Amino acid sequence: MIKTQPLEILLVDDDDVWRGLLAHYLSFYGKVTTANGQSSGEALLMSQKNFDICFFDMEMNQKLAGIYLTKLAAQKGYYSVVISSHEEQNIIMSAYSAGCRDYFIKPATEENIHRVMKKFSLLKKEKQIDELIRKNYLTQDINSLGQLSIIKKIALSHKPVLITGESGTGKMLVADIINQTINPLGPFIKINCAALNESTLMSELFGHVKGAFTGADKNHKGVFEQANGGLLFLDEIHLLSISAQQALLTAIEDGMISPVGSDKKIKIDVRIICASREYLDDYIKQGKFKDDLYFRLQVFQIKLIPLRLRPQDIPLQVEGLLKKYFGQERATLVTDDAMACLKKYSWKNGNTRELEALVEDWFVHSLGVVTKEHLPAHIQHHEQNTQSPVLTDAQISYLENQSYDEFVRLMSELAKEFALKKCKNLTSAAQYLKISKGTLSKHRSVKEMHYVT
Repeated sequence: MIKTQPLEILLVDDDDVWRGLLAHYLSFYGKVTTANGQSSGEALLMSQKNFDICFFDMEMNQKLAGIYLTKLAAQKGYYSVVISSHEEQNIIMSAYSAGCRDYFIKPATEENIHRVMKKFSLLKKEKQIDELIRKNYLTQDINSLGQLSIIKKIALSHKPVLITGESGTGKMLVADIINQTINPLGPFIKINCAALNESTLMSELFGHVKGAFTGADKNHKGVFEQANGGLLFLDEIHLLSISAQQALLTAIEDGMISPVGSDKKIKIDVRIICASREYLDDYIKQGKFKDDLYFRLQVFQIKLIPLRLRPQDIPLQVEGLLKKYFGQERATLVTDDAMACLKKYSWKNGNTRELEALVEDWFVHSLGVVTKEHLPAHIQHHEQNTQSPVLTDAQISYLENQSYDEFVRLMSELAKEFALKKCKNLTSAAQYLKISKGTLSKHRSVKEMHYVT
């Protein structure tokens, strides 16, 4: 959970009037500690007290004292702001070179302070989100981290979120991270659409009033009303019927719901997070999913990458799971040949969930050293297809699950990558593909894309 403790703010200014005014402005954002000059400011910076953000007047008892204090603050990793009457370019440059993160000219207005504090709060929250992701979603894959970084943007909006990925890639885990990021104290209601009965679906979503249908002997709050003021997570969204999709779309657009059997409109404030293990663009083409609902949901879309396409994450995930089951102190060794098998295996039957079941089995049998022989036969003897110079088994499997248009696009990218490897330079590769050098120069290395390992 991201904690929102009051900020510790240091303000150093030798002008009693300005110091009092700035302290008043800053008091709305946290606890303010003040100092009336360079010496007292330096003493506070060198003390055991920690600060989140520091404000320094440029000119105090000593000339350019603010730059000296900024250097000290930078050494301790503090975010520092310089307040100055100097507009000379060389002084501004010196302040930023010393580690200042913001510099504004006197007089310091309430608007100035608000702008600085808003910027600082966003940067602090981004760091907290990065740490939350690092602790909870074990990956070193650059493309996975890129997808997860979208959570930082999610925190600044109230739009719906769509999480896609194969079974076992961590969709629920990502939803939990989002909840901890933007809704640590509000309700978080989770529902799997696969468990919804079509005959009672509207009641489950929007509630019903007493007497609405046979058996409705009392009022019932649906998940939307239960989640009011917080988050609603709808897993396996692709399994909703078209009529339910329309009702969901209407609720999102209007911000209102009507319980079954009632004409009364209830205003709701609910952030929607949806998840699907299927490619919704294919469902749209098949007439199984409403395109207007999809466009509403995918404003923020996080695409989770299958484990087989990021084998470099296997050792990290194994280490994390060993600590989960065996404890932090218990030493458990996975031999190199066993780890090599784990990295080659496709994990098509559950991704991280399948890997976790394997580690749990090691725990049940209290293994201290895990060798290749301890692995199931289908993992021991799994071999990737290495005949193709371009595609591995994992890549082929990924392509098989794409829509036609996406398949064509990805194959075009793979062809360019193959040509670059074969021809060694841009000009020869463009001639080999019979395309212009300019077109090929726009190609990103396929190694940077999530569908290639």
